[in-house]
Amino acid sequence: MIESLIESITKSKTTRFLTLATATISAVSFTQKIFDVGLGSTAKSYIGYYRQITHALFGVPAALIGIRLPVALTDFWVLSFICAGAYVRSKNIEKSRAFRNYNFIEPSIKLRVIVFFIAGFSGLALFVPLSALSISTYTRDDITREALKNTAIVFMLTVAFFVLNGFGPSA
Repeated sequence: MIESLIESITKSKTTRFLTLATATISAVSFTQKIFDVGLGSTAKSYIGYYRQITHALFGVPAALIGIRLPVALTDFWVLSFICAGAYVRSKNIEKSRAFRNYNFIEPSIKLRVIVFFIAGFSGLALFVPLSALSISTYTRDDITREALKNTAIVFMLTVAFFVLNGFGPSA
């Protein structure tokens, strides 16, 4: 039952759209913070709302234990968790090189949850886009192929955002 629920979520077009939109706004926020790019008034308000939400997700729990997280770190974690989500949503991760010796017979939800959190918080999931440099990525049935396609879409949307922001009215 849990597998069918997860499978229906992973095939949902709405989930894919929301994930791509969140990844794009996170990439825009991260780029804006690191390179101090100016934003138009509308773009600035969208980024402000996004930063309030990410602060609620990551900053508030950290503040409860006395840690103040920089905005760039929360953007980094959002991007990392999106890449981790793209990886764990891929088919057959149980048969990937990292888990080949464990001989998983069927898809493991526990493995996917553990990989999601470890890769998300550590930033290891950001290596998913770098797998484009591996020749095996372009073979049939490679598990990172769909994740790379989504990464390319986010990159193009981020560039388009900054191009359109350059033509917008300034605050």
